[in-house]
Amino acid sequence: MKLDEISKITILGLGKSGMASARFFKNKGVEIFASDSGNPDSKVLEELHKLGIPYEIGVHTEKIFHSDLIIVSPGIDARHSVLITAQKRKIPVWPEIEAAYHFCPCPIIAITGTNGKSTAAALVAHLMKSAGRDARLVGNIGIPLLEEIPTLSSGSWAVMETSSFQLETITSFRPKISCILNITQDHLNRHPDLRTYIQAKAKIMENQRMEDTAVLNKDDPVIRSLAEKAKANILWFGEGEIYVEGNQIVREYGGTKEILAQFEKFQLQGKHNLNNLAAAAAVSIAAGLTPPIKGIETFTGLSHRLEFVKTIHGVEFWDDSKATNPNSAASALRTFSKPVILIAGGSEKGLDFSPLVQAAAGRVKALIALGRENLKILQAFSYLEKSSMIEAREMKKAVLEAFKRAAPGDIVLLSPACASFDLFHSAEERGDFFKRAVQELHLGELNEI
Repeated sequence: MKLDEISKITILGLGKSGMASARFFKNKGVEIFASDSGNPDSKVLEELHKLGIPYEIGVHTEKIFHSDLIIVSPGIDARHSVLITAQKRKIPVWPEIEAAYHFCPCPIIAITGTNGKSTAAALVAHLMKSAGRDARLVGNIGIPLLEEIPTLSSGSWAVMETSSFQLETITSFRPKISCILNITQDHLNRHPDLRTYIQAKAKIMENQRMEDTAVLNKDDPVIRSLAEKAKANILWFGEGEIYVEGNQIVREYGGTKEILAQFEKFQLQGKHNLNNLAAAAAVSIAAGLTPPIKGIETFTGLSHRLEFVKTIHGVEFWDDSKATNPNSAASALRTFSKPVILIAGGSEKGLDFSPLVQAAAGRVKALIALGRENLKILQAFSYLEKSSMIEAREMKKAVLEAFKRAAPGDIVLLSPACASFDLFHSAEERGDFFKRAVQELHLGELNEI
């Protein structure tokens, strides 16, 4: 399909990427129709009115198919009946990242993985900015690439966090540098099985060529198997390739070691973040940065990613709300050697909690199960005494109950291992509620509920 032949576009889903697509193509003079089966925020509808874009909400009708292209929200399953109908009618369906790719004037770095992709993408952007590059952090992290297109130049770099939901419907999206951090179980409520989920992640390399680079985790057996089909030049990170050794990032090749960076302190906690640092260094080298890589010590991380909140009467509170699967929460737990009161639970996505339970052994002294349906996570932690397992359907109660069971020197950790959508609109909102409750506890305003 030629872009200059597109005169009508349907925007399916009115979240951030949908609205970015609507604005972008409206400014290009394309006729837009918007459809959302949910109930979008009133501000979204007001903006559609101002832009003169017709829309329908609460339903998808035949009007959707009166277009040359459908741009779909990552929140809509690729197996949705509307998209199947579009396919039968030979109407192309693109995610926002596909549309953005066709207009992007600069190289794209696309980073995916089950865990750590937000941190790794933010770290890459930070390292490149520290080297004087114009690097923009976009994608699944909350800033659609289409929003940045008007201000990008050929000398810029788009550093993109990409999810399996965004990747599963791409057709020609081709990053100059791709990176796969790790692959473990996740989103099995959306993907029919683990194999389909892996295939969606692998699409990040699908359109790359020999002049492109795929940065891959040598320590991950699933990723090693995917590398067999890679068309791009492969740059490995992990044991024996690019890795963190003490306060250095080292690259091994040809029996020699090259120091890529030296630093006094990396502010992020946990072995998993050292892996993210190694990956970010590898991506930076692939993007043309030359040693020594700068900016490591000034990277402070992201909100809701193993973020220290406050110490109250000797008890530390940590916000890891973006740990939305068991493996991510398990990595957070392994960071601590002190006893942990764990706040976990939510929309559990059909995943196996055993990795979390294994990491909890000898660390977790109490579980506060936060969510509407807590049975599965309570069963997983059934080895704990009943008095050490508390249900909470409200964040304030969860924080209060955790504090009651904590002694000076203990950790209260929000690391849910689940999505947030049973009680909250997003993982960010869940983390904000946690931090607010901790602050109220500190001020003595959080009382029995």
